[in-house]
Amino acid sequence: MYVLARCESFQLFVRRVAALILYQTLIDFSQMDIPKLRPFFLVFITLSVVSWLAGCAAGSRSVTNIELLDLMGQERPPVIVDVRSMREYAAGHIPGAIHLPFYSVARRHKEISLVKDTAVVVYCAHGPRAWWAAIVLRRKGFSRVTTLHGNFKQWQESGFAFEGK
Repeated sequence: MYVLARCESFQLFVRRVAALILYQTLIDFSQMDIPKLRPFFLVFITLSVVSWLAGCAAGSRSVTNIELLDLMGQERPPVIVDVRSMREYAAGHIPGAIHLPFYSVARRHKEISLVKDTAVVVYCAHGPRAWWAAIVLRRKGFSRVTTLHGNFKQWQESGFAFEGK
């Protein structure tokens, strides 16, 4: 858990630094000529690659559509959490998924389960919101959090059943 927390903290730090560099570069863009921008972009790309390499296998575990279907058929299926907007959720979601918008996961994490070792599968439309929600849930003490590989977009494209419109 300690290594995972350190890895996630490092990733967050690297992403913040990269965002600050990009922000400063864009602000100063009008005042700088193009050759002077190269060092900023090289640092940004380097930090992005380092962040990606520091993904921590334990912290970025995901399940495929088929694996999720198998898990859903087990005696103790995982809690499936849809972290998209209400509009997206109403338009269609994985059967049995609970809706918990990604921005409210930190406040409403107890709605998932009071038992912290409950298996949880988080998904959104494309990935970033699910990734963020998974980090928050891990920090709240959930030890078995995974994301859905390909997210809802791939679930739909694969022809799997979903509830909603």
